[in-house]
Amino acid sequence: MGRKEITTKEDLMKVIELFENTGITYWLDGGWGVDILAGKQTRIHRDIDINFDAQHTEKLLNVLLNLGYKIDTDWKPVRIELYSDELGYLDIHPFVLNEDGTSKQADLEGGWYEFE
Repeated sequence: MGRKEITTKEDLMKVIELFENTGITYWLDGGWGVDILAGKQTRIHRDIDINFDAQHTEKLLNVLLNLGYKIDTDWKPVRIELYSDELGYLDIHPFVLNEDGTSKQADLEGGWYEFE
């Protein structure tokens, strides 16, 4: 049997509920993030992209692994893609959140992407 290559709106709602229950600051990104802003699903999505507070990376990974996700791509500290037979692909992106409202995300060359 092949892998689940499409995430549905129902999968998205389950993932959002999961994140809400962690108490970790997060926000939806990527294609599903665009669709939420558009108010409708505009295309088929392979994964769900979530940005989150990097200080909780290990806590979040423990939660996801305990729920049956497995790490598929480990590019820490830039991103970690996980896969669940039930919910499909989840691509998480750790962000360092600063007190002044800015944030930064690690890049693959050891630097940072800075966001105002």
